[in-house]
Amino acid sequence: MVRVLLLLCLFNVGLFKKFVPRYNHGRRVPVICYVDKYTHTHPAPYDYDVSDIPTRYCSHINYAFADIDARSSELKDTMGTFRNFTSLKERSPQLRVMLSVGGWSTQSGYISAIASEKRSRQTFVKSVIETLRAYDFDGLDIFWLFPGSAEWGGRKEDKENYVSLVKEIREAMSREDRQDLLLTVGVPLSPYILDKGYDIYQLNRYVDWMNAIGYELRGKWLNQTDVHSPIVPRSIDPPELKKNKR
Repeated sequence: MVRVLLLLCLFNVGLFKKFVPRYNHGRRVPVICYVDKYTHTHPAPYDYDVSDIPTRYCSHINYAFADIDARSSELKDTMGTFRNFTSLKERSPQLRVMLSVGGWSTQSGYISAIASEKRSRQTFVKSVIETLRAYDFDGLDIFWLFPGSAEWGGRKEDKENYVSLVKEIREAMSREDRQDLLLTVGVPLSPYILDKGYDIYQLNRYVDWMNAIGYELRGKWLNQTDVHSPIVPRSIDPPELKKNKR
């Protein structure tokens, strides 16, 4: 069975019936919060420091997003805030803090290049393990937007390469002393984008769960003003969403 969580916004709610996370503040349903690494740089009163995060509402916090060095294929703590995030576990011991890579910048294009070659995958995987270990992260989340899409820096081989990358990360995690490291991926709800770059059933073999990206279901391509992230299906939904309605 494919394990999927639904992301509704930047602070996200995970909906999953049968998955029971190891540390979830006593909840059966995990609540996954993506926190932007730049929030503390905003001018007052819009700045938002790590210490302001209401950890009582989250079972998992994902650092969004770690930078990738395009030349070395290694992770970078550009903002110097990795340790600040994982230190949240000192005040909330049951909290799981994960490192997320990808997102809405050119970083997703870097993942395409990394996944395309065995050597760069090995370098990236080594960097991932070293970073998780050094900063006490509880796992890795890959938020690749969007494999197989040229406009996002992708290539047609991404779908197959993505599985290879995730498989090698999982294998490296299994060799660690910590056997509770998590591996998750973000997947879109658009059938067109999904089919182009995500081999769901193969990815599911190696990840703990998938985060369904439940936004950007409306946009300028519809030629009408509408809700950006609708929660329930409606009569005006595009055909591809209607036919996948459950």
